[in-house]
Amino acid sequence: MPLDAPIPPEDGKPPAPATEAHAPAPPRNDASHWRQRAAAAESAAEELRASLEQARAELAAAHEALDSCETRRAIDAALFETDALD
Repeated sequence: MPLDAPIPPEDGKPPAPATEAHAPAPPRNDASHWRQRAAAAESAAEELRASLEQARAELAAAHEALDSCETRRAIDAALFETDALD
């Protein structure tokens, strides 16, 4: 995206074409608007951090389960090769 391209709206919908009767409102530059956007971004970032931490925990559990299965398979293969009986 070029640096001079307009920023898409937050709702994801394309802006309505401007008409003479209804010109688009000028962008909001007041501090309270930017504080609200910053707070929303921080909240979203915190949710993403929590999701990432949960995904990392699930990944660690999956690695542990896989290691356990691989160890069990190696033991079973070694027992089979030696013709061990139960």
